[in-house]
This record gives sequence, C-alpha cells and structure tokens, in this order.
Amino acid sequence: MKNRTLLILLVILLGGGYWFLYGRPGVGQSGLELAGHQTRSNGARPADLPAARVPAVGAARETRTDQAAPDPQAFEPGDYVEQLGARRDGSVVMEVQVVLSEELSPGQTTRPPFSDITVHAQSWDESSDQTSAHQAQTDAQGIAHFLFPGELHIDWVKAEVPPGPGRLVAIAAPHEDIQAGSVFRISLLAVPGVHIVGRVIDASGQPLANIPVSAYFEGGVIMSDKAPEDQWYPPTNQVFTRSDGLFEFPAVSEDVEIGVAPGEWLQVDSEEPQSPQEQDGTRTDLDWLRGFSEADRLQFVETITLVKRAEVQLLVLDRSGQPATGAVLHIEPDRLSVPGFMGWEQRERLEERAATELEREQIRKKPCWNRQVTLETDESGRCTFFGVAGNWRCVVTTRVGDPLQQLELKLVAPQATQQIIRLPWAVTTVSGSVVDAESGAPVPGARVRFSTDKDRTLARTDDSGAFEIAGVGVERPYGLHATHRHYFPSDLVVPAGQTQSQIELHKASELQLSIVDSEGMPITGKRIRLLRRVEDGDAPPLSDLGRAWLEQQRYPIGRSWTDGSGGVNFDQLYPGRYELELLLPTEKTERGMWGEALAEDRVWGSWTVSVRGASTPLVANLQGYEGWSPPVTIRFKGKVTEVVTGKVIDWGRISVTMGGYTNRFSIRSGGHYSFRLPQGEFQYELAASDYLPVFGRANTSENRLNFQLQPERGE
Repeated sequence: MKNRTLLILLVILLGGGYWFLYGRPGVGQSGLELAGHQTRSNGARPADLPAARVPAVGAARETRTDQAAPDPQAFEPGDYVEQLGARRDGSVVMEVQVVLSEELSPGQTTRPPFSDITVHAQSWDESSDQTSAHQAQTDAQGIAHFLFPGELHIDWVKAEVPPGPGRLVAIAAPHEDIQAGSVFRISLLAVPGVHIVGRVIDASGQPLANIPVSAYFEGGVIMSDKAPEDQWYPPTNQVFTRSDGLFEFPAVSEDVEIGVAPGEWLQVDSEEPQSPQEQDGTRTDLDWLRGFSEADRLQFVETITLVKRAEVQLLVLDRSGQPATGAVLHIEPDRLSVPGFMGWEQRERLEERAATELEREQIRKKPCWNRQVTLETDESGRCTFFGVAGNWRCVVTTRVGDPLQQLELKLVAPQATQQIIRLPWAVTTVSGSVVDAESGAPVPGARVRFSTDKDRTLARTDDSGAFEIAGVGVERPYGLHATHRHYFPSDLVVPAGQTQSQIELHKASELQLSIVDSEGMPITGKRIRLLRRVEDGDAPPLSDLGRAWLEQQRYPIGRSWTDGSGGVNFDQLYPGRYELELLLPTEKTERGMWGEALAEDRVWGSWTVSVRGASTPLVANLQGYEGWSPPVTIRFKGKVTEVVTGKVIDWGRISVTMGGYTNRFSIRSGGHYSFRLPQGEFQYELAASDYLPVFGRANTSENRLNFQLQPERGE
C-alpha cells in the first residue's frame, strides 16, 4: 500500500513539472500581424494602432502535444473555433489552419497541410469602433499565426487556397468575440467552390455587356459599382458581363448572393439560383449556356434583369413663382403605367388569380419594382430624380407639414428630362434672434425649431444670436422653440404671416462638483446619479415649454461620470438643493446566460448640495471597495474647433478608454477640455451635436491634443 502511494505521488510530481515547462499558456507563443485600419462610423481613417510587441518571424514556438488535431468531420465548413490556452500579458494569439474536406480526401486519417499560403482576417475593436485588416503566411504545418494586443472581435477569415480539385474555397465569418489573453485556433475547411454562371438582360430580354456583377455574402451590402464591399463580411468578388451578357464565378462560397450595384442600370429582379439538373427538359432556358465548355460542372444558374435608369430634373416653385427650398418629394411608381414591370402588390394579386402552378411560376419571373424615393429640393428649388421610364406618383409637401398643403401629381420619366412642379401655396423664410432675457445679450449656438402640427425644422443661432429657416409656410400661426445648454427652453407662438421674431431665454442653474476619496485623491470615471430636487430656489418666469420641461425633472434627474480630476457637471437645473449619489459597480456571485459575471451598482456616497456647488470636494469613503487604489495620473488637455470656420465648439463629450475602462469628459467653455489619466496609451471618441464623431488613439506623453470637427451634412 505504501509503495502504491509513493508511485501516485511520483506521477503527480512528474506531470506537474511537465506542465510547468511545456503546458503553461502563453509559453513560447509567436505571431505576425500586418494591419490596415478604417472606421465604421464616418469613414475617417484614424492613426494606426501602436506597434505591438511581435516576435521575429520563424521564432521558436511551443509544441503542444496535448492538443489533438481538429477533426474535419466534427465541425461545419469554416466555423470551428478551438480554445488552446491563455497569455498572462493580455495579448491574443490566433492560429488559422486550413484543412482539406473529407469529400476531397476520403479515407485519409491525416490531412496534407496547406503551407506557404496567405490567410486574410478582419478584426473589430468595439471600444474604438475600428476595423483592422490582417494577413499572415502559413508555416510548414499549415498554420498561420496572428498576434493582437488585446481583446477583439473576429469578423471573418479567408485563405487563398491554391488551384486544385473542385476549385477550393476556404472562408469563414464566425463573428467571434475574443477575450484578452486568449490563445485560440480557427480551422478553415477547404471545400469545392460553387461555380455560378448567369446572364444579365434588360426588360425586353436583350443581353447587356460590360455590367459589373458582384458576389457578396448574405447580409452584406453592394456599396457601389466601383467598390462593392461591406466591412462586416468577407470581401466581395466582382466580374463583368461578356458581349453576350454572360458572367461566371468559377469558385465562390455557397453563402454568396449575386447582384448588380446601382449605376447606369438598376436591378429590378432576379431569378432564384437553380441547379441545371432541376431544369425541365422541355424548356429552353439553358440554351444560352452552350457557349461554356465546362457547362457540365455548373452548380447554379442565375438571370438578372436590369432597367435603364432615367434622370429627371425637377424644379419646385411656390404660388408666387419663387423656388420652394426644402420641399420634400415622396415618389413611387404608378404600378399600372410603368412599362415592363409591376409592383409587389400587383404580383401577389396575379399569383392569387393564377389557375395553375405553371402560370404562377411565369408571373414570378416577370420584372418587379417596389422602390419609393424621398428627395428634398436645394436652395434653388431643384432636385434630381433617378428612376425608370414610366409614370410615377409624386407627393410634395413643404416643411409646414399641414396635410392640406400636400400636392399629389404624376411624373413622366423619360430619359433626361426636366419638369416644373408648381405649388398652390407660398413658401418663405423665417428669421429672428435669440437673446438673454435678463441682459438682452445674444445667445449664440442656440437651437431653434420651426414647429407646426406634424413637422419640425432645426436651425442654430450664429455668433450674433441670429437664425434663419428657409422653405417654410406662414399662412397660419406657427411655433418657434429655442433651447440652449445654459438656459431653460422657451417657445413662442407666432401669428400667421409674421416672418421676424425674437425669443428670450432665461438662464438655468448649473451644478459643478468634485469627488475625492478619504486620502483626497480624485475618484475618476465613476458614475454620479442626480436623484431629485429636495428644495426649490427662486426661479425665473418660464414659458409653457419651460414649465413642461421642468415637470419632467423627476427621479432620477440625470446621470454623469467623474472626469480625470474627479469633477462632475450637471446643467439646465432649476434653482434649489439636490440630492446625488456615487455609484460603483460590484460583482455578484451569480452568472449570466453566457457564463459572464453579473454586476450591480452600489451606493458608496450620498450628499445634498446647492446648485451653486460645493466650495470643497465631496469625500466618499471607499474603505472595503475591492480594487480601489488612488491613480498616479498625468494631465491631458486640448481645444475643440470646427474644421472649416475655426469656430470654438463648447458642447460635447470625450470618451476615453484605457485598460478596458471607459471614462467620459465634458468639453468646457471656450472649447477647452482637460482630464487626468494614468501614464500610457488610450483610445478616444469625441462626439458633439451636429458634428461627425472622431475616433483615434493617443499617448499621455503627448500632453496635448487639439480636435477639429467636421459638420454633419445638411446642417
């Protein structure tokens, strides 16, 4: 018995030593990453990611004998993710292995590796909304190695498989979230690609040459005829039709869809892909395939019908003959008069009346159109309509939004024509100013809405407090609503026919505080909840809109986050005293449906303060809160202006992500901002109303970073 016990202990010691030397996660890992970056929000291209610590190509890597080779029959093609281990430094290692499918190598117990082939991948960083492209070569074992600095999301992986039996494709779109410190493998199954052959014809059945045809993944989007690509899905393949209208995709994935991007021609409808073996032998639908010498290998056939796009220049004038700026046109086809095709509703009615399945099939193959277009006239009252030849139903309305002031008419859309639309009502421009109710000083940056029963139009006051709203009607009373972050909102009812107005705003109160711990160090990036007003102060006279807005200030009134100096700010408050709380997340023991630890917010401080603010910082006792340590921080500051005019932007927020945590900071008066962060690199997102967001990365060593924002279109 004693000898057996000693033998067991010896086996345990040997196993533990082997694990310590060879089995620990992250030992000897190496990788290669080649990245290009783009953003998903506004198309801007931020600075590249900081260079990650990447071992040299060909460096020694760990041999893990405890990991079995993936079984190609144990997973679906291109959708197998295997967790291999973990890394202590938080970086992520991804291995991509291409495995030959069972149908191409039946009976083989081992699969030949695809060495020295290129593997492409695309990742996405949710915190910065940044998409990155990567590529690497497979080694002698057929494995490509990628190294990432931290957690990420894998959109898709694709391997350039060399030509071989069955025209192989190996591609996957797993959309997998990868945690920091993971070591994992994605196995791509090389399978025979689908051979798609088709033709492109016009509404009369004539072939169309030199038409770009795209094969894109389901859920993707054909962005244009020049670059038909969607960021979330694998790259799109594109070919052009021959002189006889035929096109061919020799090897693409089964998951692709075929389409033509909008251009000179518009796609009306296409037949469902069919297998040649399923075709009725009595029909002649496949006669046009005789030009292909390898027609016996075809798996799918598709016919795409296009119609020539017609361009109509529309000029909208009001009752007095002046251009109707900002008129909205809703245009849809008259389904009974557009030649060559029908609408979906008409098709459904005809299918219901069909006596046989053959008749219903013939109806389904007829071109179909069901697109509604919404346009808005420019300052000259013009807009351009792109459709197809025929009659269209058009409903025109101005920004007044009164149902009695909508015009319905018919548009005739032959090629390159112009049509004048005359409205039976007048359109004018409303202007005015917004001023401080106490001092009479102009209020720049205020938002003004022209409002009637069903529509609203937004304008902003300039530096002199003036605003102007074009393309509206004043033949009946209307409302003007003005708002500003430092004032109470106000509304004004304007009599019919009046085009000049002045709106007065009353100054609102603001609460500015700072939160520190018992050692006097700022509590940064934590949530503050403004609960309720416990005592009213002296209030200015308010309009109906201001009083209604005030009544909405119920529990809780608002939430915000402390900045890098522990500061927090609440604006547009009624005079008085308020109760607020400091909330900190605390991990709970139970788990969510995906196994993640759930968290709840716990109150770690509660105060009652006046809107005049606290003269000394508010102290929160964090004793017992796990993980709290006062940070050693560096001050980071800058200024925000408009890119075109250089005007200061003093309203917005900057979200800063560092070490997996996100803090939010406000832009102050004069466009200045400042916050404190621990030393190192961070990601930022700057957002301000009516401006495009800005994303990027920076380092606290830069100490200062100025932003220039681009206004959104249409403002």
